Amino acid sequence: MEETGLLDYKKGLEFVDIGGTMLGRVTNCSCRATLWMPEIYQVRLEFARIGSPAYSCSCVDWSCLDHRKKTCAHIIAASLAWDRSRNIPDPDNDTIEYFFGNKDKN
Repeated sequence: MEETGLLDYKKGLEFVDIGGTMLGRVTNCSCRATLWMPEIYQVRLEFARIGSPAYSCSCVDWSCLDHRKKTCAHIIAASLAWDRSRNIPDPDNDTIEYFFGNKDKN
């Protein structure tokens, strides 16, 4: 998710904060979520001990993105909701600034 912009992160955070993200099936290494923003989107997150994470979203933006370089705000929202469900705090401002730097192209 290296090229995800700060705007996508902020949208994802807003989606979670307003309660539009519902976690479905959750395991230690995978999560399914449904978002109502304003359409209904299905998000899948999977993490393995070896290899890259796998994620997808049913939104139109996701189908048009180069998935190796960018992700959508819905995936960010699902990731944040999943972390919060496991009592993992949101990234702090220093981490967000470091991660995004000045490369926000949104």
